[in-house]
Order: sequence, then C-alpha cells, then structure tokens
Amino acid sequence: MKFANWMGVWFLLGAAVWAQSTCPLPPAIQPIPPGANLFSETQESDLGDVIAERLATDITVVNEESLNAHLREIGQRIVHYLPPTQFRYQFVLIELPGVNAFSLPGGRVYVARKLVVLAQNDDELAGILAHELGHIVTRQAAVEVTRDLRAVLGTTQVGDIHDIRDKYLRYLEAYRRKSVKHDSEESHQYSADQVALFAMARAGYAPHAYVDIWDRFQETHGHTGNWVSDLFGTTKPSERRLREMLKNFAALPAGCAEIHPASDVPVFQKWQAAVVSYRATKLAESLPGLVFRKELADPLRPDITSLKFSPDGKYLLAQDDGGIHVLTRDPLALVFFIDAPEANRAFFSADSRSVIFYTSALRIEIWDIATQKRTSVSEMVLRDPCIQSTLSPDGKFLGCLHEDFSLALIDVATSVPLATKDHFYEFRSYLSWLLYVISDRKSDLVSMGFSPDSHYFLAGTQSNSFAFDVVQRREASLPGSIKKLLHFSFAFLGNDRFVGIDYYSANKSPVLRFPSGEKITELPLSSATHVLAPAHGDSVLLWPLKENPLGIMDINKAQLYAIFKRNAGDVYDNFMVSERLDGEILVFDVVAKKSVASVHLVQSRLGGTRVISVSPSFNLLAVSMPNRGAVWDLSRNARLTLTRTFMGAWLADDHTSYFDFPKFEETERSLVRYDGAGNMVPIHSLEKEWAHMSGPFLIINRPAHENRLERKDWTIEIQDYRSNSPVWSRRFPKEIPELTLQSAGLLLQWPASTDAARDELQQFPELKGQAEKDDVLIELVNVQKNVLAGKVLVHTNKNSFRVYRAVADGDWLALAISGDRVLVYSLATGEQTMHLFGLSPALHAGTRQLAISTATGELNLYELGSPQVKREYQFPTSVAYKTFSSDGKRLFVLTRDQTAYILDLTALH
Repeated sequence: MKFANWMGVWFLLGAAVWAQSTCPLPPAIQPIPPGANLFSETQESDLGDVIAERLATDITVVNEESLNAHLREIGQRIVHYLPPTQFRYQFVLIELPGVNAFSLPGGRVYVARKLVVLAQNDDELAGILAHELGHIVTRQAAVEVTRDLRAVLGTTQVGDIHDIRDKYLRYLEAYRRKSVKHDSEESHQYSADQVALFAMARAGYAPHAYVDIWDRFQETHGHTGNWVSDLFGTTKPSERRLREMLKNFAALPAGCAEIHPASDVPVFQKWQAAVVSYRATKLAESLPGLVFRKELADPLRPDITSLKFSPDGKYLLAQDDGGIHVLTRDPLALVFFIDAPEANRAFFSADSRSVIFYTSALRIEIWDIATQKRTSVSEMVLRDPCIQSTLSPDGKFLGCLHEDFSLALIDVATSVPLATKDHFYEFRSYLSWLLYVISDRKSDLVSMGFSPDSHYFLAGTQSNSFAFDVVQRREASLPGSIKKLLHFSFAFLGNDRFVGIDYYSANKSPVLRFPSGEKITELPLSSATHVLAPAHGDSVLLWPLKENPLGIMDINKAQLYAIFKRNAGDVYDNFMVSERLDGEILVFDVVAKKSVASVHLVQSRLGGTRVISVSPSFNLLAVSMPNRGAVWDLSRNARLTLTRTFMGAWLADDHTSYFDFPKFEETERSLVRYDGAGNMVPIHSLEKEWAHMSGPFLIINRPAHENRLERKDWTIEIQDYRSNSPVWSRRFPKEIPELTLQSAGLLLQWPASTDAARDELQQFPELKGQAEKDDVLIELVNVQKNVLAGKVLVHTNKNSFRVYRAVADGDWLALAISGDRVLVYSLATGEQTMHLFGLSPALHAGTRQLAISTATGELNLYELGSPQVKREYQFPTSVAYKTFSSDGKRLFVLTRDQTAYILDLTALH
C-alpha cells in the first residue's frame, strides 16, 4: 500500500497547528523502574558529553553553522512537543561513509550527510531525528550503561561529570571481564519508532514520511511478512520492523496520521544540495601562544599513485595521497590541483574536458578543466556498502561487490541496481578466506571494468563471469574466448579490442576483437598479474613485474619496451610519463629515446611517514616517506636536501645530522652523517646488522643462532654510533621483549603470558600474584647505570584493550591503547594516574605536561596527574608529529599539510 494515498488534503499550516494541539504523547515514554537508571537527566547529559569526547578522536563533525542550523531547527521543533527534560539537545551533521544516524544519552543526535541525501523532504528527515530522540527520551542508553557499570565495576551511584568520566573509562578498561545481557536491540528500535511517529504528529510533521524513508532505504517494498513467514522464520527483521511501524501508525488518533508533509521541498532541496556540496579542507584555527608558523618550503610530496594522459593527449593527471594534479602536456605545467585525499583513481572524461573521481564513500565529483571548478558532485546512497567498486568512464554507473559477495551494477543518479548476481564471489577454501581477512580485506576479489564508451560492464572471478549491455539494459551474451579472460585480469584496449591474462596459459594470453571474440594476437603475460590499458596506442601496461612495479609491452612486437621504477605510469603513442626517483614528473619520447619535459609538483599532504625528527632547538626538521625524505632548516624555511627514504634520523643543533638509509639497488644499508652543506658521509655499515636507530644510539639485535625468526637466546646491544662505543648489553635467554629507547631510558615490554615475562616477574613479588595472561609488563632501564628505573604491570582485563605505543619521561609512562585512548602511569609506584581520549601522547616530566591530539586536528594539553584540559588547540589539519622542547616551555607541531608550528606554553593567552 502506498502511504501517499493516505495523505490528507488540509491546508498546510492549519494541519500542523491542529496536530500540535491534539495529538497525544508517545505511549512508549514510560517511567523507568526504580534502580534501573543510575543517572539523573543532568547526569545523563554529562554521560553523553563523555561519550562524545571518545567519538571526537575519529569522527569529523561538519562545522558549518548554516548547514547545522536547518537540522537543529527540525530537531528542536520535535523536542518542543516531547515531555520537558533537563537534557541538553544538540543536532550535528557528521562525515560517515554510510547512511546512518545515532544518538547519545542526554540529548546529542548525530546525522551522517548521506542520510540527508537519502531524505526527500524535511518530514522524512524529521522522522530520523524523532527516532533518535525516541532512544534518548526512553533513556535506553542510560539504562544499558547502568547495567554495564553495575556488573563490571559494581557501581551503585554516579556523581559529577568527572566521576562519570572516571567510571566510564574504567569500564572501557575492563568491559571484557564480565558479559552483560542487554535488552533486545529490536525492542529498542520498536520503542524509538513508536516515539518517532507520535512525536512527529505532535510537531506537525507527516508521520508516514518516516515509514516512507525506512521502506525505501531498507528496500522492503511494503512487505511486512505474515504468520506463515513468521512460522518458517523467513520474515526479514526489516519487514518485521515495518510491520510494527504500521501498527503504531494505525494507532495514531484520527487526523494525526493524515498530516500533509509540511516542508517546503525547494527549500529542503537547496539545503540538501549545500550539504552534499560542502567539503571542509581546513578547520578553523585556535592556537594560543603561537610564536612560529611556516608552510614548509619545497614540501615532501607523497609518491604518485596514478599517472594518466587525457584521451586527446593534451593533458596529464598525476594523483597522490593528497589529491589530483591536472597538467598540460606541452608545455608540461600544472594547471590546477584538486584537494582530494580520499579519492580513488581519477580519470578524464571521454572528451578530455573534465576530471572525474569518486571516493570509497561513493562521493562522485566532476571538475571542469577550463574553469578549474567543480561542476558536479553527488553522493550515492546504498543500503549495503561496497567492498570493491569501479566507476564507469562517464561517471554514470558503478560496479559494486557487496559485503555479502554479491555483484551489482548500479545507476549512480538513482542508486538503483540495473543488475545483481548473488554469491558472485565464493572462497575456494578456508585458507583463501583467512588470507583475505589477514590482508584487512584490501585485496580485490573480482576483476571488473567498463568499456571506454561505458557500453559494456564485465566482471569475473575464477568460477563466475558476468557481462551486461548498459545501453540495452540487459545481460550480454559473449563468446567463450572473452569469458575465459574474465577470470583473472582484463582490460579494454579501446571499444573494439580486449586483452586479458589467460589464467591457465599466461604466455599465450590473447588480444581479442570485442565483442565478437576473434583473436588478433598473443602476448607473453606470465611476468605480471594485472593488465591495464594505456591512454592511447598499441601497447598494454603490466603490473607488477617480478622485479619492478610496472612495465609496458608493445602489442605488435609482443615485447616489453619500458620498465618503471615507480608504481605509476602511462603511454600515449610514443610518449611515456613516469615519476623519477626524486619525485619529478617526466615525459619521455620513446622513439627519440630522450626526455622531452619534466616538472616538479609542490602541492602535497603527508600520507604515511616512516620518520619525523626535529632538532632540540626546533631549527632542523627531517621527514621520511616510503620512497623519499628531506631535511629543512626551519629558521630560514629552506629545504637543505632531498634524499631517498630513511629509516631513522637524529638531528643536532650544530646542523650535524645522522640517518639510517636502507639498502637501495647496489648501495648497502648504512648510517650516514650529514653536515648540512650537502655532504653525506657513511660512518657505519649495517649490511649484516639487525639493528635500528634511536636518537644518537644504535640498538643491535644479535641472535645466537641462524634462524632469526626464533626469538630465543638473543643479545641486545646499545652503541653510541658517534663514537662507536658500547653503552649497554643484555642477553635474553628466552623471548626478547619489545624494545623502545627514549631519553628516559630503555623500555622493555613483555606479554605476561610468555615464559620470559614470568621469569622477569620473579624479581617483583608484589606483582607476581597480580599478573594475568593478557597483561603486559613494562620496565624502564637506565642504560647508563644499567639499573631498573621503574616498572608497571598493565592490566588489560582479558584483552579489553591493546597497547600500541609506549613513551616515558622521568617518572611518567604514557601508553597509546586501542579505542584512541591514552593511559598514564607512575613508574615509581606502578599506579595508573590518568585515562584520556586521544592519540600519540607526548610527555615532559620536568614541567608535568602531557600533549594528546585527535585525528581531526585538535590538541589538548594536560597537567600530568589531572584529567582537566589545561589548554586546547585547534589546527587546520590533523597533527602528524609533536614534541616538547627540552625545557618544556615550547611545543613543536607538524601537521599533515606540512606546516610547522611552535607554541609558547608559558604564554597566558
């Protein structure tokens, strides 16, 4: 039944006022049984604020008042018609890859932008907000937290926000100690749905709009199941929930269910378009005590991940972790840069006038080259996310492998599938599934692609193949010669030619006519696992090769004629484009056998880094990425040198620096001294050493046997590589611990379940009886005096959390743990003194300061031992590195946009 048929025909404003005055309160809002909720309404809002602190470490809020204002207006209108409370209501847009909304105890409601895309008017959005408010006013979360705290911690009462934060954090440390039975999630949703329908009616919103958006997103198509499907267990949860919604809808008094949608659709659509278009590149800055800010001169650019000629050969696209560079080919010069760190591989439109890209969250953008502006942006809304996808060359269709391994071809404009294939990918064994999981589900499971004109979509696995004619909107029938090549890796070489690796005879892989399937020639493709079409010409790109990441094969000669040292490259007839080792983009004439142009790109954002180090005076900075590194003189903001990647760095104030360079081609791994004037002098060969650099020291691992995978009977040595003199040595007859050398000393980290840790605990009778198998023993050794400086037994409470990183200074130890949290201990007493939300702790014991950042650019300064934030900072982009000066009066920060900051921590403002 269509809900549109139930709409009333009353005048809009009159219907809203009438509904507000006569529709009843939701029956689901009942008093909480005594003792079921430890939290007063004010304390419940405090609990929500504490949980929001946890979310702030990794959820990006849309900080645009004009966008949040409309959401807040709808939410507050609904709140006005709910029973009065002391809750502190907030309504905020957030960035999430999926369609979702959620609420926190005490009044916070978060709405993903994609949910705004799904909604068709204010009434549907009001339904979502009303549902989340239903969770809040029925106090479901507070009741659940009460059960958790009571069961795990024995909590019988809570106090102010500091007490609530303390108890919540202690629960997170120990939640695995006892399983707690919660109410059915289904019943919670039913109650919230009932509140939503009644609250919408009271506020003058059309309650059926909530049922509409639910039915559309869940694709239930009005199906609610029946007693037969219930009996045989075939009623889907979404259908059962729709049934309950309709029951509650039918229970609304006459008139309340028949409210006409009250929203101004054009106004909603204008706001919706603004929400979709919004993209924050930098956040508002708040940096009290700022004394230095410099964008690094000649910043270190990430490796190029994709290089592509335009179809007409006039433009080039160079993409890295920071975004997309659009260049002219002749002359080779940058036209403009698109800041797009989340983009998948971008490509040109068929007419070479636009650049098209999309993200893993299925946000699709089209940029016009002539105007250098975005001309189109859209967000796809899918109920089931894609674990692998590909976008058609015209940007209108998406091939998607869902989490249930079904394949779908989807219309981008409507998010409606044109075709689906259930169980398209099937794991051939438990081992293959395990390898996929170990790879963090990042490997491609399906070969899929579109023809250049977007006419055909093809996909294949080792056991299945699929072809679809997009123009005719029907499954295509292809000859066996083409289907055979869909099982491994394939590419279109234009609309009428097709190449693929023959899984069973790779050295005789054919180039075929498409779609007829006649063989044109054969290619020896056994040296590669993937094929890729060039921009233009009779060649094919192969990757990866056995010893190099990328190569180009001439189709007519069936021979490789170019090898790339980097992962990205392309060819247009006799012109190749590649990335040099120093990061320059190079165009090479294959026929003339000479380079014809090169350009150095400067726009960049730090991706993954190996090393970041700064000198004590903050005058020198060194940064290394996977393939390149650089050193800057910050006092002059000048890049002193560009190097290949390094694995360690230590910078002195006299401009003498030391680097650990790995093996490269014929050059063996070695420690190198750099004098700041361009001279690199090797001082220590590391060819045969298993060692790593830490400050001015070298930590060398010496196994007593040839099998280095065996972690027993090792000797650990620490040397001062400047003087080549020994500092400390110890033999570990059993397992070696995780070692971290810092200014405070050497940290030894032992899993308590190991024999070595149990032997170590024999020295500490006060700890021996406390250790459980999942705990971690951490010791600090003063290597100069070879004495134990402190110890901590970290109770993980049955692996309620994991320790990722440890830093120590003076008497203090800070641990970065799972859940984006930080634990702080006293090394002298072994007691835990702080538990905070945040990332990458930095310590200064002398001034008792702790700095913690978040993924969104916030940095908080604490006094050690106190949970109160001493000072808050907001950087425009996220923090990549931070460290205190030796006297603790200044803080150095490097952000992901390669800007260096120095903050005076003694400044009053």
